[in-house]
Amino acid sequence: MRGIQQSFVVPTAPDRTWAWLSQPANWNALADAFSWPRTGLRHADAAAPALGAEITLKDAGGRALWVWKVSEWVPPSRIALVARTENVVGGFHMQWAFKLEANEPGTKIDFGYFFLMHNSALELLSLVPPFSTMYGKKADRIVDALKRELRQAA
Repeated sequence: MRGIQQSFVVPTAPDRTWAWLSQPANWNALADAFSWPRTGLRHADAAAPALGAEITLKDAGGRALWVWKVSEWVPPSRIALVARTENVVGGFHMQWAFKLEANEPGTKIDFGYFFLMHNSALELLSLVPPFSTMYGKKADRIVDALKRELRQAA
């Protein structure tokens, strides 16, 4: 599994950053950024997650795209989500991980985005263009959306 990691600081306090990040309804903005230009993705399960919880991501037509499983839940500092899907081309395994630390006057966030295709031929093809080019743009859009949403929440 290959991944991209980014660290950045947002102006919101750690407790407010955690409050935003721990609500699946807020993940809609991150899902739209990830799946751009396809938008309108919604997390069907709006309750606050806990370790092992499953949260379904649906498209604008209400079809389930994948299910996130909360693989790490350490309030108020760490959350990791894992999605695995099977489809006609073999599916994928993806993880988004967030680590929060106080960084006056805001919060430092370490974000990790990890991805693995289940189809070995597609996994090899994903090497061209390099993973960092192809999926780095997705990671950048997720980070930009998170920064924007937290600025608005501040």
